[in-house]
Amino acid sequence: MYPTIKVKGAQTSSVTRTSEGTERLVRAFRDGTLTTAQWIQALIFEGLGYTSFEGAFSTPAVGGGVAAIIDIDRPNVTVGVPDGTTILPFRIHGQALTPLLATDADESEILFGVHVGTKITVVSASEVKPRNLLTGLQQGSVCDFEITHATNITTAPTVDIELDRAIVVGELAGTPANALWGKLDLLYEPLYVTPIKGPGTLLVYRGGTVATTGFTQVYWIEFPSSFLN
Repeated sequence: MYPTIKVKGAQTSSVTRTSEGTERLVRAFRDGTLTTAQWIQALIFEGLGYTSFEGAFSTPAVGGGVAAIIDIDRPNVTVGVPDGTTILPFRIHGQALTPLLATDADESEILFGVHVGTKITVVSASEVKPRNLLTGLQQGSVCDFEITHATNITTAPTVDIELDRAIVVGELAGTPANALWGKLDLLYEPLYVTPIKGPGTLLVYRGGTVATTGFTQVYWIEFPSSFLN
């Protein structure tokens, strides 16, 4: 006769965490199935996954510096993480709409980064309410997702960690204004996710030497920092 293995069926509200070194039952889905699902997927099932975006349907967002030039004082997107909270940004996708070249060697770029030590919130920015990835669940995010920074941040952020970057440069013989340049698209799906422990801020920049509009989608896991302590 085969031995019976007892597991604790817990995948949503009944999931609990204990102190370091405590013995636990193996956790499974409520039907008893042991799963090899990725940790991030399991946390989404718990209702800890969130998303928000910049740009509305087919209308690209401007944001950033004046005329959408890249500007350290005006990110296109900020995700402010409060003290006591940690986020795992597991997917960030930015799509830029580059205009006609103004001069030869014009450049445009997308940059994803992290500001450490401060949760940035801006009065003149537009706040977008994050959605829970477990659709239908009303559990809200404690982070501030802000876009369209109309004025400079009082104390300019620093890009303490650069997560990813994409750049296109226009180079041609002839009249620059008659030419388009290549595609500018940046997808960040890291193999190992960088935890942003609050207070801190996820930063998204888009721009360059010419006005660059576009769209951004951000996906993250969010939980109390005590989960990792």
